[in-house]
Amino acid sequence: MALIICPECKKEFSDKATACPNCGCPTKVIVKTDASTILHELQGVNGQIELYENRIIIKRKGVLAKMTQGFFKGEKEIFLNKISGIQLKKAGMLSNGYIQFTLSGGNENTKGALSATQDENTVFFNKSNNASAEKLKKKIYELR
Repeated sequence: MALIICPECKKEFSDKATACPNCGCPTKVIVKTDASTILHELQGVNGQIELYENRIIIKRKGVLAKMTQGFFKGEKEIFLNKISGIQLKKAGMLSNGYIQFTLSGGNENTKGALSATQDENTVFFNKSNNASAEKLKKKIYELR
């Protein structure tokens, strides 16, 4: 069994169902895609984000990622339907930008960039990745 996303209401449901249980859209109308296909990637300075059809995965590879997030944290998987907001700050000439995901009932840092370095739902990136970060945000909103 695999989960698919309804093109009408954007809710997930089993590919074994004959129609979406939320809105009734017939399953045969839905084009199935491989849920393991990466749709977009953002290479940050303290982590990486991979976008899939129904989720993002935040990976922490590299020295800066280990220093800010800890040496023993693994990947973080966030389903797109759990994201209630995305804050994007573009990088400038002298400062990194960041993308921060707010989750329903979550406790993200709200004290700016310095506190965001400790937030597990935030990835910093440099100026060369501004366009990639904007594209990631746009694609997430399209998939939700």
